[in-house]
Amino acid sequence: MTADINIRQATKEDIALIRNLAQIIFPHTYGKMLSQEQIDYMMGWMYSPKNIAAGLDSGQEYFIVEVEGEAVSYAGIAPQEDDPDGTKVFELMRLYILPEYQKTGLGKLLFEHVCEHIRSKGFKKCRMMLHVNRENPAVQFYLHQGMQILYSKDFDIGHNFWMTDHIMGMYL
Repeated sequence: MTADINIRQATKEDIALIRNLAQIIFPHTYGKMLSQEQIDYMMGWMYSPKNIAAGLDSGQEYFIVEVEGEAVSYAGIAPQEDDPDGTKVFELMRLYILPEYQKTGLGKLLFEHVCEHIRSKGFKKCRMMLHVNRENPAVQFYLHQGMQILYSKDFDIGHNFWMTDHIMGMYL
């Protein structure tokens, strides 16, 4: 991709933008894996303005990718409890790209940006982990970026809905 690409850290002023991107990307990504009812439930749970703001207040960080000035992708990370050996842990909570920009290299660019951002914090030992639906083709993307499947688990998220995920990780 030879377009003008900018990755910037999101602020609270970007909450509506993140939600708007999610309203397009999330159903496209999960439409064949989850029921519409579960997608609606998860959108309300994860992408309400109140929940995004609370996440930002608690240390979550979001990044926006703009192509030619248009927001087309976002990622979110959150610090987690340190490992017993003192390794700092971050969760890659979200990395989503508008369908028409998928498979253009933006995902790799954003993934590398997030990894470098975490590394820049200067921790001696650090790792990143994520949850990804076992049926999501993104599993292959993350494996290609150097992540490993650590284990698989089903998570009850309420209202009779389940997340059936691989937990993946890598040291940074």
